[in-house]
Amino acid sequence: AALHLAFRHPERFGGAGALSPALFIEPPADRLWQFGSSRDAHDPLRLAGSAAIDDLRLFAGYGDDDYGWVQEGTDELARRLGTRGLPVTPVVVDGGHEEATWRALAPAMLEALLPPPCAGTAPSVTSRT
Repeated sequence: AALHLAFRHPERFGGAGALSPALFIEPPADRLWQFGSSRDAHDPLRLAGSAAIDDLRLFAGYGDDDYGWVQEGTDELARRLGTRGLPVTPVVVDGGHEEATWRALAPAMLEALLPPPCAGTAPSVTSRT
């Protein structure tokens, strides 16, 4: 969903992260509903080749024991983005299609998506004693 929205409306987003994304090189019949009336207009894999996303920060990752179709779809997304000069290297961590995997991916995703703080603008932290 994050990729779908960001690729269709890049002017509204600074970036998008995909943790074990539901990307299908060839979707099974029971998943075609995801694309509405047009796969070309709604499939992030197809939009990766044509959407105006050059300014988006992007992140993708999955677990090394995740579903094979998740791994294949995510790797294909990275390949398609790479042909456009938008390098995305999927981060792979230990785990399957589960919360522990996504928790392990979250720090890298946040680092990739959030711009570094500008010099002198970091919030100050005070302790209460």
